[in-house]
Amino acid sequence: MYMPLLLAPALIGERAIAGLVLFASLLLASPAIAHEGHKHAPVGQPALHGGVMHVTEQLYLEVVATDDRIEIYAYDHDRNAIAPTDIRIDARAVVPPTNKLLKLAFAPAGKALASSVDAKGLRRYILELTLSHAGSTEKIRLSVGSQ
Repeated sequence: MYMPLLLAPALIGERAIAGLVLFASLLLASPAIAHEGHKHAPVGQPALHGGVMHVTEQLYLEVVATDDRIEIYAYDHDRNAIAPTDIRIDARAVVPPTNKLLKLAFAPAGKALASSVDAKGLRRYILELTLSHAGSTEKIRLSVGSQ
């Protein structure tokens, strides 16, 4: 009758070890799971201008960012280029660490919509866009790094 009481600490220890192993395996699997469902890098849609591709409900966007300029090239989901005059972008940049807001003014520039931005010394910032195209509007947030 006293034997189960003596084994109880050993069983609790085994359960604790098993729980830690399960927890550790979930942590190791998390990075792979974390990338599922992100709306970027569409399969089969190359970045033709050296930027980073992003998927929205309406469009594919290629964002090319430098220290002083952002260019956005838009494509429909059939991978056809959209004329910059057919899309409207209202945007602002959120600059860390103070979350300072910079209003951006995008205008047609060749095959892209472009805006000047003062991103000197910034590694990354958040680009908040309101896109209007073909009668619908959507808001997205993108993490942008200067090239």
